[in-house]
Amino acid sequence: VVSGVYVVILPHLTQHLANNEIYLFSLKMQAAIKAVIVLIIPAATVFLFFGRDIVTLLFQRGQFNERSTEEVAALLPFYLVGLVAMAPTTIVSRGYFALREYREFAALGVAMILFYFVVAGAFSARLSLHGIGIAYALYWIMFFQ
Repeated sequence: VVSGVYVVILPHLTQHLANNEIYLFSLKMQAAIKAVIVLIIPAATVFLFFGRDIVTLLFQRGQFNERSTEEVAALLPFYLVGLVAMAPTTIVSRGYFALREYREFAALGVAMILFYFVVAGAFSARLSLHGIGIAYALYWIMFFQ
């Protein structure tokens, strides 16, 4: 969902910046973020309600058994929350690249990775796999902020 949007939008963003059309750049960024959110929320909703069935259909065979399906399905809601935040963040990252603000985005990325590892470590020690799912959701929510 996201790849299609940013492949289409990135040339427009860079062209607006090359022409010093900051207002149009901003409008395109906002439109792209809204488009991704409009596309990703229904997809996440389908996975929220039918996640176990989808996981069973796609993965349950061989050593990926019923227990594996249950564990993945239990984590899916956390990852879906993260996905809803991650999708527009990928558009924002393309905006940073178009603006050539690499250092700022790299610094943010490193800080957020450190945050994720600390939180995932602390939460997984107390909540096992659910802790990792919570850390993932928090990571993307905070990254998008």
